[in-house]
Amino acid sequence: MDSVLLQSPMKERSPDLGLSSETTYELMLRESIKSFLGGFHREGFDFAGFRSVMSRQLQSSVDPPLEIVWLYSAASYHESVAAKNSFDRIRAVRDLLQLLSAFSAASGGAKSIALIAPAVYDLYQCAVDGLVEKKDIECLADGILSYISICSGHYSDLEEISTLLHPCFLDLLKVWTLRHSGAGASLEAFFPLISSEARRRFEKEGSGVSYLAGVVIAESFLLRLCLKVKGGGASRKELQKELGIWAVSSITAFCNRHFFEILLKFLLDTKVIAAALLNADDEKLARGVLYDAVVLVDYSFLFSGKEIGQSDRIRNLLVTKLIVTNEAVKIARTGGDHGQAISYLNAYATSSLPSELINLVRKQIGDLSSEKPNNNSPEGLLKWLVILQQMRKISLDDEASRYAIQLISEESNLLAVESASAEDKKMDADLFFLDKGESNGEEMESMDAVFSSAAQSMKQFSSNGRVKRKKSIGQEGNRFKFVKYDVHNDLLEDSVIPIIADGANCDSAVENPPSDADMEESD
Repeated sequence: MDSVLLQSPMKERSPDLGLSSETTYELMLRESIKSFLGGFHREGFDFAGFRSVMSRQLQSSVDPPLEIVWLYSAASYHESVAAKNSFDRIRAVRDLLQLLSAFSAASGGAKSIALIAPAVYDLYQCAVDGLVEKKDIECLADGILSYISICSGHYSDLEEISTLLHPCFLDLLKVWTLRHSGAGASLEAFFPLISSEARRRFEKEGSGVSYLAGVVIAESFLLRLCLKVKGGGASRKELQKELGIWAVSSITAFCNRHFFEILLKFLLDTKVIAAALLNADDEKLARGVLYDAVVLVDYSFLFSGKEIGQSDRIRNLLVTKLIVTNEAVKIARTGGDHGQAISYLNAYATSSLPSELINLVRKQIGDLSSEKPNNNSPEGLLKWLVILQQMRKISLDDEASRYAIQLISEESNLLAVESASAEDKKMDADLFFLDKGESNGEEMESMDAVFSSAAQSMKQFSSNGRVKRKKSIGQEGNRFKFVKYDVHNDLLEDSVIPIIADGANCDSAVENPPSDADMEESD
């Protein structure tokens, strides 16, 4: 790719394109998509005629719009696939990749990567169908990653504020997915490996070609990771180590924040499963590889680009990595792998993440003298961010805010349970506690007398749980002694409490405590 041609002339679209305004272009584009979708399943659809119309649009621009390139390529590709059997599909995908990349000569790195999205999508379908040799799929997947790596060298932060995706982008995806999913969920079908939140970004206004490029990198990377995990070969431990090295080198080569953020979102979405490619054990291994790759390594490219108004985006990215780090530690501890949890925490403590995030937030709120968080642990930083958000000093994205608030709520519930448990234990320990301190008032003295009397009586229980009987001297039957206690005039006026002194046939009988005179007589 010639570096001289990487300046995109999109803002200087040739008047020969025949589109007098954006409205005219949008109308033409929507009509073309509608015509293609309507005629695709109709017998005798003129793919060649449709391709001829799109070809004239392509020739009118040095750097044609992505939408026109995709429509032209879709007509060529579907016509080619319809004429071949399943074993020729891998060649059709290879031809599609070459066709799409041929239109990137005058494009920047981001658009060059975004253009090949249809080829990545159909290669995934080949892997799922299982009708193509695995070796051929892996070879083409490696070729795609090599192409992306080359294009990443021509990627600049200036592209972050360049071309936006056209409003009809979601309709455009259907020209590729209708063969496999009909008119169904085209967005989910076209990007099957990324998280639902990453896909929803396309439904919001403002998504650009640079974000699409990050998604294409993620889809290509995750597809190759799944194929490597599925291939196996070495022991699980050795395989995870080997794939970890490969993942780190790939992330470093791509040097793309959108791609990295999508990987983080992938790990946070528990519903994301490559069920069509991996079983549960294989997916667990793949996630372990990704956790190691994103948590254990400190990537310098995450902190670049602050000078062009990217501070909000970088902050959200760092917060997402903070959340993933906390999740990685929790998962390792839950699984009993405390050594791995310590490795994650050590990597976090020695990384640039805590200091960069704190400094970035303090600069954004315009108060460099504001207090730092009480501790720089992942949980401590998240709590600090929630407090700042409640003070309306910062605004976290929806997912980060939900996670941080949930984390604080779970910790509060845990503390409440522990506090209640401690209180229960304290009540059990104090059940027979007698206050020997000085009493205040007659009521307190009366209550002391009641509890003292009950406690002394209960000490007379024998080992078998029955009350010891006091020897009766020449008397038979139950003897009752009525003791009058004035605990509170309003609550217990002139009440009497019967205490059974001798009850051989009653397990619940409690003897009246002996008086001082009785004790002297017995002596």
